[in-house]
Amino acid sequence: MNGIQTEKELLSPILSIIPLLVKKNCSYAVTTELPAAYRIIDIMIATLPIAWNKENLTYFASKLRPLTLQSLMVLERIFTFGRISKMKLASELYIDQETLEKKYLSFLENLGLVTKVTAFSYEITKWVDFSPSEIISIELKLYRWKEAIEQAVFNMRFADQVYVAFPKEMFDRFKKEMKTIQHTGIGLIVVANNGHAKVKVRAKNNSQKKCVDRGLQKLRILRDLVLLDNRWEIKEY
Repeated sequence: MNGIQTEKELLSPILSIIPLLVKKNCSYAVTTELPAAYRIIDIMIATLPIAWNKENLTYFASKLRPLTLQSLMVLERIFTFGRISKMKLASELYIDQETLEKKYLSFLENLGLVTKVTAFSYEITKWVDFSPSEIISIELKLYRWKEAIEQAVFNMRFADQVYVAFPKEMFDRFKKEMKTIQHTGIGLIVVANNGHAKVKVRAKNNSQKKCVDRGLQKLRILRDLVLLDNRWEIKEY
């Protein structure tokens, strides 16, 4: 091989080492070129909980299919907090409590996605046990390593772990400059000319646990998987 010429050549080696990036004995779903916000994510991985199995897909499809973006936004806040008061939920979403309850909470409750536990609070129901456990994103770049890091930082809005991946030749050329990666929590993958991919720096877990974008991304991935979106390939353990 005369050197890696395209980002596509990075793809196959990196996909082959995904089992090294996810938790041991863990099923996962993977896709490439997934739209997220105003960007396209090169590789996205969603690790699946132990409770996940295909038999549950039909039941959840009827629950998640009718959700609008607005309904997803309401559901995400309850999903992220687990249990939340109407007052706090209204404050989080900048909406009055009456509209919130009549237009969204009653709708989600009828679907069985949330339950009203007191006159003033709601909590998520058991479907949450089937949502992705973690999201991992990987940005591929041939040359512009600084741009890759900027994109990885952006991905922290919705991913639990973020990686950047480069050809080994480029990594060797800018090895000193790339030391900054170690202080960001971003992981680093290097691909040699022979197609061998190696994790040089493991990504750290992102601590922004209650980020809206992360909750929404997990809900969108769950809906994709439930509706059998063929962009995703499921690797079951």
